[in-house]
Amino acid sequence: MIYFDYSATAPLLPAVQSAMSEAAKTYIGNANSHYALGFQSKAYLDQLTQEIQTILKIEDHDLIFTSGASESNNMVVQTMRRFPKEKCLITTPLEHPSMIAPLSVLQHEGYRVEFVGIDRNGQVDLAHLEALLQTSASLVSIVAMDSETGCKQDLKAIADVVHRYPEVLFHSDVTQALGKMDLDLTKVDYASMSAHKLGGPIGIGLLIHRRGCPLTNLIYGGTSLSRYRSSTPPLMLIAGLACSLQETLGQRDNKIQVIHQMLRDFLSGFEGVMINSPIDCSPYILNFSWISQDSHRVQAWLSDHEVYVSLKSACSMDDVPSQSVLALTQDPKRALTSVRLSFSKQTTLNEAKQFKSIFRACYQQLEEHR
Repeated sequence: MIYFDYSATAPLLPAVQSAMSEAAKTYIGNANSHYALGFQSKAYLDQLTQEIQTILKIEDHDLIFTSGASESNNMVVQTMRRFPKEKCLITTPLEHPSMIAPLSVLQHEGYRVEFVGIDRNGQVDLAHLEALLQTSASLVSIVAMDSETGCKQDLKAIADVVHRYPEVLFHSDVTQALGKMDLDLTKVDYASMSAHKLGGPIGIGLLIHRRGCPLTNLIYGGTSLSRYRSSTPPLMLIAGLACSLQETLGQRDNKIQVIHQMLRDFLSGFEGVMINSPIDCSPYILNFSWISQDSHRVQAWLSDHEVYVSLKSACSMDDVPSQSVLALTQDPKRALTSVRLSFSKQTTLNEAKQFKSIFRACYQQLEEHR
């Protein structure tokens, strides 16, 4: 099996599995309960929270444990209902569907949503961003790394522009970026992430929230860990989240760059195959289009040979062009035929070499029957 879909989800790391199992066996009490077992669980929860804040190097932010980045993104967007509809919400065409969809709902309700321009490498046009901010805004939300093409943003440079307007809030979905690029989360007011992209469990994520910034509840019915989200603290999942961060952050792997370049050069050699990921994109993602083929057919052929890839973000609707590829290339055909390879520290050079052999056979067979 060759698994090249880590941007969709990463297999559970052994250390994470052990940490979750230990938490489940040792801390059986509800951390909201006011007796000895509950107090033990609450103490462990506080320890995990402190560990996560230390790992992420954030002191002026609180942690809100959510079901994942999609919930975190939605919390930020729903908070914008506190602001006048005349104030624009600024974002990019590279955002995850869990950001675009709730923004679209607000747009239908009369809120002003503006898309900041990007260049051919996917970088935000800072001059255009400044112009939009001058029209009065409430939020800037810019993904740190695009999940489909691997485009990376300079959050510090963007923050420097946004912070010239103190009334404007700055959010970033850092789900794909954590552990894969340098991030300074002190520059943002809100940040969203999911544990399962890092080899943690599915069903747990974070909204990192600067103290004093507004936030609207999505879930009511008890105080729990935060007044912004009611629930019984999922201690086992939080233990898995903390462990996944500990295992993956600050541990770069140079072989990923080698694998990325090897496959970029290889795929570029096929007629009708076009690379969509910019040269300076994250090495963990490689997006290409095979113009003459239905991408679903390509995905199915590879799957039949135990090679697993995506076409777009796993949360995107089927038979809809990749909005990220369309924004970068301005080519609907490339956006409809895109294929995404995504890697992790577990990806090996041998897997990349095997992929080359299998893809060559795939190309020959599908082109012969075109």
